[in-house]
This record gives sequence, C-alpha cells and structure tokens, in this order.
Amino acid sequence: MDDCGRLIFALGFIGAIPIIANSFLMLVRVRAVFFNSARIRTFFSFLWAVNVVGSLTLPFAMKSGRGPGGTCVLIKLEPYLAFVAAIFAAIDTLTFLAITYRVLSSLHAADGWSSRINAFIHGDDVGKLHRLLLKTGQTYYL
Repeated sequence: MDDCGRLIFALGFIGAIPIIANSFLMLVRVRAVFFNSARIRTFFSFLWAVNVVGSLTLPFAMKSGRGPGGTCVLIKLEPYLAFVAAIFAAIDTLTFLAITYRVLSSLHAADGWSSRINAFIHGDDVGKLHRLLLKTGQTYYL
C-alpha cells in the first residue's frame, strides 16, 4: 500500500468513528427509554454491533489513486458500501420508530393516539425527559 492508500484508509477509519459514536449515543437513549425491556435492549445492542462492524468496513471500501499533479484521489468505492448504507438507514429508522413509539405511548393524552401525536409534534403536555428526548435525539433523525 502506497502513501496515498494509507491516507485514504486512515480517512475511512476516521470517518467511521463518528458513525460508531453517534450510534452508541442512540443505543444509550433506546436503553434508557426501554429500561424495563431486556429483549428490546438486547435487540438494539445487537443492531449497534452490526453498525460498528458495518462502519469498520468503510476504510476497506475505498480505493485510491494518483490524480493530476500526483495528488491522492478516491477512485473507487466498493459496491457493498451501498448495502452498508442501507443497513445504517434501517437501523436509524428502527431506532427513531422505537423511541417515538415509547414516547407516544407514555404520554397521558386524553383523546387517544391523535392527541398523543399532536402532543408529540407540538410538545404540549410532555414531561421534561420526553421533551429532552424530542429536542435532542429525535431532531437528529428529522
């Protein structure tokens, strides 16, 4: 591997770090929201491990070469990277739906699910913890 290959590999590895860190933050949120459900916590812990493995494929999916003037350029991305991105999107969607469902189901709205959804959107009658989850965690997905 030449210097250009090492640089692209390092950039791929450095790019994987925020993905892993962010998905861990979302795992912590899911585990906090579903503190009384061992199955859900285990399932999302497994999904986090899948996310970590998928993230660590990033450095190996990038191929480099020399561009004009001898600069390092990214010349190819492996096709399996699209599959990894689809897995990330699916995990993020499941996380969003799980947290949203738990927040909505725990709201004490009088008129059923339509009132809960309205409270979710507008933040009415939402406790401090749920408001914090909505403002920080769910905003990431929206």
